[in-house]
Amino acid sequence: MRRCRRGAFIIAAVLGLIAASLLEFWLVYGTGPIGLLKVGFIEEFVKGAAIILLAIGLRSYATRDGMVLGAAVGFGFAALETSGYALASLFVVQGQQLFLSLPSVVFTELVRGVLAPFGHGLWSAILGGVIFYAARHGRVRMIWSVLVAYTAVSLMHAGFDIFGSITGYIVISIIGIVPLVYLWIWGDRGLPFRRSARPVQVPA
Repeated sequence: MRRCRRGAFIIAAVLGLIAASLLEFWLVYGTGPIGLLKVGFIEEFVKGAAIILLAIGLRSYATRDGMVLGAAVGFGFAALETSGYALASLFVVQGQQLFLSLPSVVFTELVRGVLAPFGHGLWSAILGGVIFYAARHGRVRMIWSVLVAYTAVSLMHAGFDIFGSITGYIVISIIGIVPLVYLWIWGDRGLPFRRSARPVQVPA
């Protein structure tokens, strides 16, 4: 599992970001709310696909293992994405002159470093936990749990980008932490995805 986590970080950082960039280039037009909504669904789809591919061949599918693998995928994706933002922030245009701004790079890295645990890492951890739960129980209705989780994290991702303010970031982060904690504590017990039937005692 440790080797899988390292592979997840690298694969998500390189292949995941490339795949997401290509899909966004083909499918996203503009940076309005609709465009950002598409970005959320595309990037979470790519990370979810990476989680599934990396999980093939594993011996067990505990919910917590899925969350750890998902977090590794999310942080790998965020790491390379942050590098791109840092490179873009290095170049500052003033009038007709181009300057290199180190403070801008430091600020970008600092902000994204603080937000990363409540962004890609959190969303992918939730999705990974639900995917592993569904794989472990192997029932058709579990697919709906994955679809619901995918839709939820995609909407959180889009909301994170659309609000673009500290208040919005805090609200979205709190919304995401609730299912994250719930999955970590209760995931393998099946709630709320499955209710265990209590045995019926027949009187002798």
